[in-house]
Amino acid sequence: MKFFYKYICFSILLFYTNNLVASHAGGMDISYECVSQQSTFDLYKIKIKFYRDCSGSPAPGDIDLIYTSSCNSDMVVVSQTAGPVYITPTCTQSGTPCSGGSLVELEEYEYQKIISLDKCSDWVLTACVKNSNIAIT
Repeated sequence: MKFFYKYICFSILLFYTNNLVASHAGGMDISYECVSQQSTFDLYKIKIKFYRDCSGSPAPGDIDLIYTSSCNSDMVVVSQTAGPVYITPTCTQSGTPCSGGSLVELEEYEYQKIISLDKCSDWVLTACVKNSNIAIT
């Protein structure tokens, strides 16, 4: 499983090496949890956390998730289930959340979906939200 997680992270980083024009996407995490094992497939809860720069466009309502392996490939739409949660530290910030202060202000959104994956050892999950933010280093 550690190899699977590292492969996912590498896949996401590799995907973000394209030349992007920035707006609101501060970052993203993908995690998974096996919720049911069957004889020929397993059910996984996929959780995507999306970090939005408050000064940019609104967060997407859905994120496309592409999953591929030597056994199969597919794409599903993962819907927003929670958010926004303001996550910028407020001890050095005056005003209300996402009020246009001097810090890069971030909100966290959560997206979840349960998917069925065939018994295969080389799954790669990829999610993409265009418009990464140049203020995030």
